[in-house]
Amino acid sequence: MKFFIIILLSFISSISYSQFSSGFNSKEAVDMMALNNSFTFIKIFNSDTAIIPKSYIRLYRSGIFGLDNQYQLWRNNKFAVISFRGSTAKKSSWLENLYSAMIPSTGVMILPGNVKINYKFAKDTAAHIHAGWTLGILSMVNDLTYHIKNLNREGVFYIIFTGHSQGGALAHLCRAYFENLPKGIISSKNNFKTYAFASPMPGNKVFAEEYDARFSFTNTSYSFVNPKDMVPKLPITLYNGKLFDPNAIGNILMNSNSMGSMAGILASRLVSKWFINNPNAYYIKKAGFDVQEEVEKTIGPLTMPNYCADQSYTPLQKIKFIGPFLNLEKQLEKDSVNMDSLRAIPFYDKNLLIQTGAATQHKPFNYYLYLLKQYYPSRYVATKKRFRVIN
Repeated sequence: MKFFIIILLSFISSISYSQFSSGFNSKEAVDMMALNNSFTFIKIFNSDTAIIPKSYIRLYRSGIFGLDNQYQLWRNNKFAVISFRGSTAKKSSWLENLYSAMIPSTGVMILPGNVKINYKFAKDTAAHIHAGWTLGILSMVNDLTYHIKNLNREGVFYIIFTGHSQGGALAHLCRAYFENLPKGIISSKNNFKTYAFASPMPGNKVFAEEYDARFSFTNTSYSFVNPKDMVPKLPITLYNGKLFDPNAIGNILMNSNSMGSMAGILASRLVSKWFINNPNAYYIKKAGFDVQEEVEKTIGPLTMPNYCADQSYTPLQKIKFIGPFLNLEKQLEKDSVNMDSLRAIPFYDKNLLIQTGAATQHKPFNYYLYLLKQYYPSRYVATKKRFRVIN
């Protein structure tokens, strides 16, 4: 009898552990994209019930931190998911994106309210990271640490970080932050994994190489990119003193209604001034000090690390390409609806909103649909029918 109990416990343990492991898992990827759609669904439909997989329970929805940052904590039996919201329409959220001067990956930041945060996102001191998204993560880390410790007390040590767009960059940086914490702050039993979708680039070449060696190439971090989506090609980047694709990026920034006129003005100034003698210094002034001044007007005084003379943003691996959504884009030219007001919009048009707009190739629901089509065709057909959406 004792031997039977031991075998039974071992079997149960193996089931629990098999739910979370290194390596790509298509079900995890689809589930993560569904969870990332929660924020959009709550905004448009007032509920995310229709998109959330039944095996997931929401444990916590955070308040608003920093520059309009928010995350949700989900649990699926023996593992948990932390999903970061992407950019919102608020000025503060776009200030975070525009705050793209780089800072050292190890240092000290003093947040509003005199909250001092010692941080480390990489072992190599030559690694540099995006100031705005670092500010976003550091605004949340105390709250995140509290909830990770609670999970550990409940026996949960497997945690996935995920997000779409800005949320994807935050997911990568959050992973880097917790992987580099001094011993003793959280349990050494924690095992992390990352699924980022449409993520812009969070750091320089050195940061990307270290992150990839430790996480991407050990099959615990994945980036999903639609090649027609411009967001993964941002921020504006200098390689060896040369601007990466100035016309494409400048036009995207200036023509995108969701980014607002402030983004367009900054983009046009940056693009027009690139070929001065010291483009890094100019960038530090415009995307560093000038944006910091606006940030402090919004959330209060900050003490930031020194900005780095570096603009070599580099994409993280392992990239899985999806899309582009070409048929969808052609159809939506005649079917798109105005999102200025969500009131009194018919149900079908609300469904259309989750696919349409200037950022069609970037929409989280379109990423979700494509993953379903690729990995679970029958679910894809059922989802299309349920939401009456365009393929």
